[in-house]
Amino acid sequence: MEDLVDGDTDWVELSNIGQAYGAVTAVLSALAFLGVAASLLLQWRLNVMSHAVSARERHFELIKLTMDRPEIAYFVDDGAVSSGTMAQQLNINLWVGHWFLLWKTREIDEFGLRRQLAGMFRNPVAREWWRLYGPTWTSSKARRSRIFVDLVSRECENAELMASPVMSQSVPANGGDYPARGGVASASDQERFAASE
Repeated sequence: MEDLVDGDTDWVELSNIGQAYGAVTAVLSALAFLGVAASLLLQWRLNVMSHAVSARERHFELIKLTMDRPEIAYFVDDGAVSSGTMAQQLNINLWVGHWFLLWKTREIDEFGLRRQLAGMFRNPVAREWWRLYGPTWTSSKARRSRIFVDLVSRECENAELMASPVMSQSVPANGGDYPARGGVASASDQERFAASE
């Protein structure tokens, strides 16, 4: 600036240039702030995912221990539940928990989830298990968790309707497809879907 003082300098123009650089600096600072915020959000989501995966692994280990030693199960009422039924219920619980994790991480959409549930709820043990434990299966109040529980409950109700004597009469005796109903996948669709996975 000392060199410029002796010359013929347009100080207004230099001031405008300085202010223009100030605006560019403000924009770059804002972009840097957004980058840091996005990075923190991503780290938070990864942390939540890591905790969810760890919880699922611990859950799996507990259920595996219970399946290996059914006598230690705290929820068996004086042998009222057979070991075979209990093993099925534990397996069903694991599958629902697995789909719940996929649902929360958006790795499965509603269509895929409903197809999986429709196949599972063809088993009467699964329907009875959900009727018993469904209302209290998760205590999460998150919107996506509530949607998941609602979807599972609706698919269980659909399977109940399909298994009812009135609906059973309309199912072909050769084990063909279920009659078309909104949101219920046919048996052949389920087999094709399972084969594609």
